[in-house]
Amino acid sequence: MKPALLLLVSGLALLCPGCSLYRAEMGEPTGRVVLQSPTLGNVTLNPVLCESGEREFFYGVDFLGNQGITLRLIVEPTGVPSLRFFEAAHPLNPGTLFRRQDCSRFELSLEHTHVLINDIRDLPVSLTFECRTASGESAAGHLVADHCH
Repeated sequence: MKPALLLLVSGLALLCPGCSLYRAEMGEPTGRVVLQSPTLGNVTLNPVLCESGEREFFYGVDFLGNQGITLRLIVEPTGVPSLRFFEAAHPLNPGTLFRRQDCSRFELSLEHTHVLINDIRDLPVSLTFECRTASGESAAGHLVADHCH
C-alpha cells in the first residue's frame, strides 16, 4: 500500500470511533412528561432517545424512555398532530392516544432538515403540551431534541 493511502486509511480509522459516539449523542432529548393513564399507569417519562418517524414510515418522532414507554408524535398529512403513548415491548397494543383537541396547550416545532444519517432525515423537535381526555387520562410535558434520526 502506498504511504499516502496508508496514512489516509489510518486517519479515517481514528475518526470512526468519534463518528459513532457523535451519532449516539445526537438523539438525546431533554425534558420530561407526566402521564396518568389506567392503561399504562402513572409514569414520569424521561426520554433517553429520539428517533425520526421515517424509521417507521410516518412523519413525526418517537421519544423512547428507559421506563419502557414510548411517546410517539404523529403529524398527519393534513398537518394535524396527535400523541400516542405505548409500551415499547408491545407497540401494537392500544396504549393511550391524545388528539390535538384533547389538549389545552400544544406547542410544536418539527422541522425537516437536509441532513441524512443512515438514509434517515434528521429532525429537530420541540414539544410542549397539556392534554386530558374525556375519560380522565392526562399527559403534560416539555421535550426538546436537536437531532432525531
